[in-house]
Amino acid sequence: MALKDTPLGSPERFNVIVEIPRGSVDKIEYDENKDKMFVDFVFKKGLRFINNYGFIPQTATGDGDTLDVFILTEKILLSGSIILCRPIAVIKQLDRGVQDDKIIAVPADELERNLTEEEKQKFRDFYAEVARQKQKTVEITGFGDKNEAVEAIRKAIEEIQKAKQSRNTIETDRNKIETYGNK
Repeated sequence: MALKDTPLGSPERFNVIVEIPRGSVDKIEYDENKDKMFVDFVFKKGLRFINNYGFIPQTATGDGDTLDVFILTEKILLSGSIILCRPIAVIKQLDRGVQDDKIIAVPADELERNLTEEEKQKFRDFYAEVARQKQKTVEITGFGDKNEAVEAIRKAIEEIQKAKQSRNTIETDRNKIETYGNK
């Protein structure tokens, strides 16, 4: 089974495909077409990922990507691994002026908790340095609670369903045109 075909679960308990282990200097991306991970960018000046990072399969956001997730745990998770998580918060973020929120989650088998002010500041500092190194504008506009995170996941599920329906409609129309043209 391709990683992109991993079942989602539910907005309250969902699978996350890990792209980047905590502590990595490599920004790793998943290529859905090749079903492979690749290094997209290498951070400099000692910047490392502050948490494990990945995405929720079977979701889509306004920028066309899957919904991204930071996984708060002491464990270092391997790139390509799948872990069941629960949301605790959401980072409300603009990336080059486009909404690009990030879910903050904990593994399903770990205690649920609230995001601390210290952790929020670490995310702000992390994204400020990411923006400098990648020479782009990233702005954290706020943090939302667990309920807002669940709602963001629901919305991302709806987006992928709309995209699939649109693709199916286009494919049906294409088949009708081909059938008509063969008569």
